[in-house]
Amino acid sequence: MNKAILSLTALLPLIPSLAPKLMAAEFSDNFNRSSDVALTPLGSQIGTGWNISSDYWSVENTAEDGYLSIAGAQNNNGSAVVWNEEVSLHQNNGQHSSAQVDALAVKNNTWAGLAFNVQDSDTFYQVRFKTGSNSYQIVMHDDGKVKAILSHSDAITTFEAGKFYQLRVELGTDGDNSYHFTISEPEFPTKVLNPDRSCESTTLTGGYAGVTYGNWHTSYHFDNFHVKNSE
Repeated sequence: MNKAILSLTALLPLIPSLAPKLMAAEFSDNFNRSSDVALTPLGSQIGTGWNISSDYWSVENTAEDGYLSIAGAQNNNGSAVVWNEEVSLHQNNGQHSSAQVDALAVKNNTWAGLAFNVQDSDTFYQVRFKTGSNSYQIVMHDDGKVKAILSHSDAITTFEAGKFYQLRVELGTDGDNSYHFTISEPEFPTKVLNPDRSCESTTLTGGYAGVTYGNWHTSYHFDNFHVKNSE
């Protein structure tokens, strides 16, 4: 009888419900749909977990490679954010949370970005680049007020209008208030275009990730959104 009990005990770690392990939580959206999504103010029509802060958005070009889009005629808010609540940006268990998206600004001299630590439609961080320049920033939107945390004009390229760039941010682990961020071309993600790649801020924690921009009355496209966390 003792032998049988010992054998059962030895098997317990193999039972998934009784074997604790670190699970990664991830969410991705390439905006490839069965058909285009018409202009809508409702995030639920864009897809799972999406929230729209303002204006009308759409998903276009789904016959080939879909992307989330706002047109200049619909863009009446220079600090809008569209965020996803499927996976939150907790900093747990010594693991890094991260988020990334490909962003395109149609016109020169406009800012396109990735939102992170989104608390609500007016409170979030934004890492962004400016087309027609070699400028990039991390800014904080705090109840409608915008404050630059980091601002440089030393990217190794001039960011082009009408071209996608991949923005990625990695949060520090538990109790670490640093952020590591990169801007690159989607085809060459290891070739980082921004020499300054880190900053620190303690104001916003947790929340979600999404897409954002810095100018009104212009068009933006976003693609290949991805967020990863540890539970």
